[in-house]
Amino acid sequence: MYKNVFLGIDLFKLKPLRFTAYIGPLLTILRIPEGDVIYNEGDYASEIYFIREGSIALCIKECDYHPFFTIDAGQYFGEIELIKETQRKYTAIA
Repeated sequence: MYKNVFLGIDLFKLKPLRFTAYIGPLLTILRIPEGDVIYNEGDYASEIYFIREGSIALCIKECDYHPFFTIDAGQYFGEIELIKETQRKYTAIA
């Protein structure tokens, strides 16, 4: 049922079927238009994001929100602050 959700995501490529069957129903598919903010620097973390298509840019206020790092399809982001239960250190833009 969730097989297509995992296509192209590196983290899930070698996981057993029971893992993807368990985590699939917990995921929400988002389609975020290019240029939209996913989260802001200082927001509290409550999600991890997996990129199926496109890319996101990480920016910080100190640098006038110019992108300093890009994360591409097949990768994920937002996990560090979620695990550490801290505020977001960067602004993520689609």
